[in-house]
Amino acid sequence: MFRAFLLVSTCAAALGAPPLSFAGGDESSHVRFSNERIAEMFRFAADRSATFRGLVRALEASGGIVYLGEGKCMEGRLHSCVHVAAAPPARYVMVRVDPREQVLSVVAALAHELQHAVEISTAPDIVDAASVERLYARIGFANCPSGFAPCWETREAQDVEQRVVHDVQRPPSTTAEIDGGFFGSWTLNVARSLFEDGETPASSCLITSDRAFGLISSVTTTVDREGQSYGEAFVFRLDGREYQMTAAGERPRRTISATPVDPFDAEFVIRQDGDVVATGRWILARDGQTLIVQTLRFDDDGKDSPSVAVWDKQRVKRE
Repeated sequence: MFRAFLLVSTCAAALGAPPLSFAGGDESSHVRFSNERIAEMFRFAADRSATFRGLVRALEASGGIVYLGEGKCMEGRLHSCVHVAAAPPARYVMVRVDPREQVLSVVAALAHELQHAVEISTAPDIVDAASVERLYARIGFANCPSGFAPCWETREAQDVEQRVVHDVQRPPSTTAEIDGGFFGSWTLNVARSLFEDGETPASSCLITSDRAFGLISSVTTTVDREGQSYGEAFVFRLDGREYQMTAAGERPRRTISATPVDPFDAEFVIRQDGDVVATGRWILARDGQTLIVQTLRFDDDGKDSPSVAVWDKQRVKRE
């Protein structure tokens, strides 16, 4: 992914009007944004990554103000960039990202460019574009597409991006165990379920089994609207590690990692050839008779499709 720090202006007016919404709803915040998607991704990264929270703390302690906004960089050649206005009484930094990309891409861009914002905001001798360029000639290296200049990159921004992406993909650590009501045979309640991607099945059956030693098996048999039947079966543990969902050698390779939040709630992440393609959670009703599966899928175009599957526990027939 191609990112860069970009020098474009030395006056605050070049940045346009300041956004009207601010991080945390506090106008005194040093990190401000008005785009709802950016705000959502900002909160997601801050919730899941200590590295990202450290960037925000550093900016709040600095004398600069950072605006996070939607925009293209170098006619779309860059995924994100930083514009600087070194004008009194405060130093302004404008971060531009494309919030319509996939979740991890937006999070990566925010982390990368906020690191650049920290580098600029904490440098005591930044007064104009020339001083910014001197800073990056000292701490970074030139990084521009052919025919464009000047723009810069730092190894620290690249490293921070990787650390934050790693943080947000790592399931939260917990020692909670799932309630035994999670196991059993389930029937999809099609009428109560919601499938935004338009792939509503005619019927589906799910069997979850405790295989001992922490192993859980999941077997799903589904019939689509055209009467075609297909199934999926895999074994996993609720320990945050990746377990294969596809047969050995099958491509694309899909894996699942899952961890409990509490006995009635567990989160999962599904990857395809290493890329996150879905996240979600299993929520078990306290009476053990309903299982809700919330899933957010990401396609190649960066669009996300939510679905909510409601499963009813099958009654056990008694002799």
